[in-house]
Amino acid sequence: MPNADGIYEIPFIDRMGFVFFICVIGMYFISIYETKKGVPTNGLEVDKTMFKMSPSFTVGMLVIVAVTAALYTVFW
Repeated sequence: MPNADGIYEIPFIDRMGFVFFICVIGMYFISIYETKKGVPTNGLEVDKTMFKMSPSFTVGMLVIVAVTAALYTVFW
């Protein structure tokens, strides 16, 4: 829609959608081009040990959740 100067403007969220799809299309074509050149992909190796939580992390997480819940209960 045109602004006060008569210049057509696209709302911010709509622009972000356009930019997202342009980036996805660009990434697709770049990956196709790189694969045809024979460049080896450098993918990440993911295993279950990467997602294990240490006991200290679990305790800290529970403390933070409890404090947040208490604050919401008191100040809501």
